[in-house]
Amino acid sequence: MANHFDHRKHNKTPMAITVYYTAILLAFLSFLFKLHWSCNRNSPIRNWPVIGMVPGLLHNARRIHEYATQGLRQSGWTFNVKGPWFANMDFVITSDPMNVHHICSKNFANYPKGPEFREIFEALGNGGKFLQANRASELLEAKKWLQIGEEKKFSRAWRVLDTYLYGCISLKKEILNRRKAKKEEEEFDLLTAFMKEAEEVIQDGLNSGNCLRITDEFLRDVAFNLIGAGRDTVSSRLTWFFWLVARHPSVESRILEEIKANVGKDGEEERIWGKNELNKFVYLHAAACETLRLYPPVPINHKTAAQSDTLPSGHRVNRSERILLSYYSMARMEERWGKDCSEFKPERWISKREDEDQCIVHIPSYKFTAFHAGPRNCLGKEQSFIQIKMVAIVIIKNYHVRIVEGHPVSPSDSIVLHMKHGLKVRISKRQSKY
Repeated sequence: MANHFDHRKHNKTPMAITVYYTAILLAFLSFLFKLHWSCNRNSPIRNWPVIGMVPGLLHNARRIHEYATQGLRQSGWTFNVKGPWFANMDFVITSDPMNVHHICSKNFANYPKGPEFREIFEALGNGGKFLQANRASELLEAKKWLQIGEEKKFSRAWRVLDTYLYGCISLKKEILNRRKAKKEEEEFDLLTAFMKEAEEVIQDGLNSGNCLRITDEFLRDVAFNLIGAGRDTVSSRLTWFFWLVARHPSVESRILEEIKANVGKDGEEERIWGKNELNKFVYLHAAACETLRLYPPVPINHKTAAQSDTLPSGHRVNRSERILLSYYSMARMEERWGKDCSEFKPERWISKREDEDQCIVHIPSYKFTAFHAGPRNCLGKEQSFIQIKMVAIVIIKNYHVRIVEGHPVSPSDSIVLHMKHGLKVRISKRQSKY
């Protein structure tokens, strides 16, 4: 007798299957919606399920500094940025001065640069020897080994740079030895001065029984850092300085008056000024400080937590989590600089006491972070002000700089805060000396 199979008792109809899976899908979507809503209640940037905050970051990549400032302002100047799930891309971003003071000074030892920073700046030195494997770097290590894509271009550029730098070092050594043998005075430049100083340190070490050695590789790293830190940052400062001064005629007039009072008589203006003479240019110094406040040459600092920590703001930082310090955003905090924080006002840097000569107001480095803060405070701070003042005096005294109307001006998203499209100006010779 043939068995009769009743499929109605053992199988669900197509309609039932559709309803069943639709209910599961709706439940899952409802869960994601509730998770998304709860994650975004106190977040200045939308945190999407699975992909995190990546869409907002990518959409605003061309104006990343303003976008970060907007998010920080809404969150109380510190918030946690979420990357895709399981991608290990979460990080903390802050512009809170107390957090900066904690990270850069009070708990400095717990916040090194970290492996990602060393990988980005590997060309500056031996960073590649200290890399640690992670999800993001495995592919980049692979690309380097295969020499494909950007890694191939990077390696080629690195070789060209090394050839140039080692050639400079060899030439400097030859010149130093020749002048030393003839007892001639050395020509001054930063690399020569460093090599001469290193030679004296080595000799002092030998005299005291310590064997010291400065390799060409070390000198190469020094030379590259001098180029990166000493040239690009100064050019960035000067570009923003002349743009701001050109847009504020009253500031230009006050600088001209200060030049007239301090440069001297005709025939003396071409001489080189010393530090003490340049210190007389108080308003010019204030204008330089205000430029650095609004447009710091290095707008973001990168740190990594060695151990878990709690910031003064109350935010928790996990071990190995990245932290970005937004120096660009710090200048736009009304709580710190007032409601006119976005305006170019050199006067905010000048002491207003009537019973003393005008002088520059001292602001702690963790609040005015153009030269970083703590043990890593920039060693070239004083030199940079000397350079800015000397260039500004010569140009403003002799020329009138006007901005070309319609030319777009905005910060680049590069490591050094250059102008994205450069600065286009018209220059005319001043009719009067002053």
